[in-house]
Amino acid sequence: MRSALAAVIVVASLLAGCAAPSAPGLTIEQARAKVAAKLPDKLADRAGWAADIHAAMESLRVELTEGNICAVVAVTEQESGFQVDPVVPNLAQAAWKEIETQREKAGIPSLALQAALSLNSTTGRSYRERIDAARTEQELSRIFEDFVGMVPFAVSGTILAIGLIIAFNSGPLILTGGWLILVIAYVVRKLPFAIRSSSAIVHQLDPSLEEASINLGVSPSKTFATLTVPLMASGLVGGLVLVWITAASELSATIVLYASGWVTTTVVMYHAIEGTGAGLAAAAAAVLILVTAIPLLLINRRINKQESTVI
Repeated sequence: MRSALAAVIVVASLLAGCAAPSAPGLTIEQARAKVAAKLPDKLADRAGWAADIHAAMESLRVELTEGNICAVVAVTEQESGFQVDPVVPNLAQAAWKEIETQREKAGIPSLALQAALSLNSTTGRSYRERIDAARTEQELSRIFEDFVGMVPFAVSGTILAIGLIIAFNSGPLILTGGWLILVIAYVVRKLPFAIRSSSAIVHQLDPSLEEASINLGVSPSKTFATLTVPLMASGLVGGLVLVWITAASELSATIVLYASGWVTTTVVMYHAIEGTGAGLAAAAAAVLILVTAIPLLLINRRINKQESTVI
């Protein structure tokens, strides 16, 4: 609800820019009561809406004036009817029209886009089926996030590497033959691991924790750094481990992108096995195992130490 209210409040505050300043020194309960007094009488969750509107206005530093409150309430009622995730008529048709428009602008072949949208998502249904069934903007947003996080899995490393070479082999930014193009390839290829592990933790966090922090006067950025990030630590660490292990052993994109000055362990192993250097390949494999195992052991030791401290 908070993200939707943020956009509403930005518009509403512009409409009510001539309102007089609010009286200072209001407590949280008084401020929420002031907001609740302007809400429709038949609204079911008046207290919840008052708390969310107040918290959103505080985080956006919008003055709690009579005019601003009335503007926010009016725009919210007009746009959503005070529904957290309102149904949007003909949303799927509008989404497909916009997808087609963006596809033509980007010059993406229609067959490639249709193939990508035909992939199964994390729910078991294809992205095409989920878009057709979408009824709210929140559903559509989740489909988009899921699609962005899963697409790198569907693109082979070789195809991705060829695309990067075509993109960065000419023009003002030439990256071929250097280390940065390898980093870009690893980030794109391993992004889903980080997204999945982090989003799984974020969805388990209760939004009321952040709301309580902001209501107590803590800025949104400080709330994120001191409250949200520590609570996400397990997901971030899990994603970091997965990204590190898979990036260290990546070969399909590396074999196309690497230059003589930037040879990775997997490339050394590949060339050694292709030739007669089985011993060199075994040594490189041992180094790779150590490089990937040592961080795991250190993280596991740290986790066990924290658990023993809590107990």
